[in-house]
Amino acid sequence: NESNVGIINQIMETLTEYCQGPCYENQACIATHESNGLGIIIALILNEINPLGKTRMDLVLELKNNASKLLLAIMESRTSCDSENVAEKIIYNMNPKQLIDVACRAYHQDTLDEDEGEEASDNEGGVSPKVVG
Repeated sequence: NESNVGIINQIMETLTEYCQGPCYENQACIATHESNGLGIIIALILNEINPLGKTRMDLVLELKNNASKLLLAIMESRTSCDSENVAEKIIYNMNPKQLIDVACRAYHQDTLDEDEGEEASDNEGGVSPKVVG
């Protein structure tokens, strides 16, 4: 829900900082841990976040943006020679077509909302996905 978005964003920003540098141990911990960190991050990127997405698309885009940054931080300076091939795990769990569909939906969300008669750009100071992206 809307009240938890700030906490989730802070967690992703903190984990991103832990992985940057790069810090291979922290990257490996998130990528290979039994908590399924990669799966959670990928799910945040690929799945719709409802009902929040119907009222506060700006918060959804912020969550997806921070999840994307964390995913990039996990892959930072990794090579195919690494014992844990993080890129392969990500590609295995993330269908490229699905990723493109999510990006297109987010980009065109403003147009879809207008077609439904909603004023997406005037909603409580919300930000249009086209402005963010």
